[in-house]
Amino acid sequence: MNGAGYRVSICKTLVFAVLLSIFSTATALLADPAPAGASLDKVVLRLKWLHQFQFAGYYAAIEKGYYREAGLEVEIVEDNPEEESVKTVVSGRAHFGIGGAELLLHRSRGEPVVVLAAIYQHSPLAFLVPATSDITNIHQLAGRRVMLEKHSAELLAYLRAEGLKMEDLEILPHTYGVNELIAGKADAISAYLSDEPFNFVEHKLDYRVFTPQSSGIDFYGDVLFTSEEQVIKYPERVAAFVKATKKGWQYAMDHPQELVELILSRYSQRHSREHLLFEADKSKALIGRDVVEIGYMNPGRWRHIAEKYNELSMLPADFSLEGFIYSPESEGDAFWRRAVVLAEIVIAFLLLVFVIRLIRSHFNLEDLYRKNRIASRRLKKNRRQIAMLLGSMPGMAYKCEIGDIWTLKYASRGCRKLTGYKPEDLISNARVDFTSLIFPEDLSRIRSEAMRAIKDGRPYNLTYRIIDAAGQQKWVWDQGSLSGKTKKGDKTQQLEGFITDITESKNLEAANQKAIADLQQALSEIKALRGIIPICSSCKKIRDDKGLWNQVEKYLKEHTDSEFSHSICPECAAKMFPGKNL
Repeated sequence: MNGAGYRVSICKTLVFAVLLSIFSTATALLADPAPAGASLDKVVLRLKWLHQFQFAGYYAAIEKGYYREAGLEVEIVEDNPEEESVKTVVSGRAHFGIGGAELLLHRSRGEPVVVLAAIYQHSPLAFLVPATSDITNIHQLAGRRVMLEKHSAELLAYLRAEGLKMEDLEILPHTYGVNELIAGKADAISAYLSDEPFNFVEHKLDYRVFTPQSSGIDFYGDVLFTSEEQVIKYPERVAAFVKATKKGWQYAMDHPQELVELILSRYSQRHSREHLLFEADKSKALIGRDVVEIGYMNPGRWRHIAEKYNELSMLPADFSLEGFIYSPESEGDAFWRRAVVLAEIVIAFLLLVFVIRLIRSHFNLEDLYRKNRIASRRLKKNRRQIAMLLGSMPGMAYKCEIGDIWTLKYASRGCRKLTGYKPEDLISNARVDFTSLIFPEDLSRIRSEAMRAIKDGRPYNLTYRIIDAAGQQKWVWDQGSLSGKTKKGDKTQQLEGFITDITESKNLEAANQKAIADLQQALSEIKALRGIIPICSSCKKIRDDKGLWNQVEKYLKEHTDSEFSHSICPECAAKMFPGKNL
């Protein structure tokens, strides 16, 4: 190969490499978060009990490779009675754990736990009694021997709702079995509906259950959680783990028999195959996949649970849920991430042009490598600068749904400085309708201008006034365009744009206009003094525009703001008072 061909070959190779880099950057940043690098991120999951079908989704995520696809190597650790799972996770000895509604209590005690997904939509905890017992309702537990396990706050709330107190029961240590109940050594026990009742079924015995749901107390059951440190420092890891876990539980619910065999072969033979299948069947209703997606959490339901804890004097009434419920990447965050990606692609394309020009002028590979390294460092710096620029833009980026009413679907953090309201106050008109901040006389105009621009298929530029939360008037400039339909088949359209404060420039414009008006007024007042003024050569009177002759001082008073002081010049004084030295 001659020198020219060698250089062409090098050029093609480097061009291909840069194009591949652009594609890789876009793919990595637009895709779902995943740990970088070839090596797997090792994490530990702490269970709340011993291996059984209760944790089938986590086994499935390992067995089917969902965790590995997410870049994770997961170790599952059984419950240890010597240390609660919360302490293990908060201390960092485990990255994730499984708890229940009692996680609220840990949060109130200053333990920085964050709930990620509610796997069991309903708590399996209930009171269990033999069918042969004379206890036919919850009130008959008064004065009876009851084995009550730890973390049974929903059962305590159940008793309270039915007018019973802990002092009304004879509490016994829990043996986590039904032998004492069958043998008559206990009258009732707290039990998991998916576990202990099988022992009655196995012995062909009937049983009764009393559930908190019968009194309107519906707590979450098994809840996946982590620490604030994990959420803040390793958001990609947390997002990847939650997504893979949900996928694992989906598979477990679709293939319960396969998971039973997996548990027996790899995890535990503590329960029989029939026992595990019983647990799988009961878990379906508790997980509630047919009603909501696996892992769904409702902040309102967490607030309900907190209120029940407050009634038990276990939680203050003003307890805040802020930071307790996991919030993955929002639509607004995704919007800015896409913007960063586009900026990255533009920079990478500029790098491509730079590389091609560099090859044409410098064919020394060693020199090319050195200069390419310099360019790469500059590129990284530019990426950081662009990220900082996008995060500090003055004003508010928004997404608005237009229909019968116009509703904000997203507002950036600049909303607070612009309007005085937090984004969540304006989104979906939760507290304030943004259009209510616009001057009524401006609203009709800007709606008309925006819709005309949308119809013409062009961006819109609007200038109007708003009243912020403090009652101050502000001028704003609004630029945006149509972003498309919200979803297939929906006629509702969405706008994306940016609003910034132009009050200062408007005030300056008004000041300039006033100055011009004042100048024009001054010019009009002295207009009469322009040109040739007809004056009598004898008496020095001036003829006005009506043909009348006036004294000089009268004419000037009428046409100017001048005032006169009367005195006598030396020449006139000599004529009027001869011989006088004035």
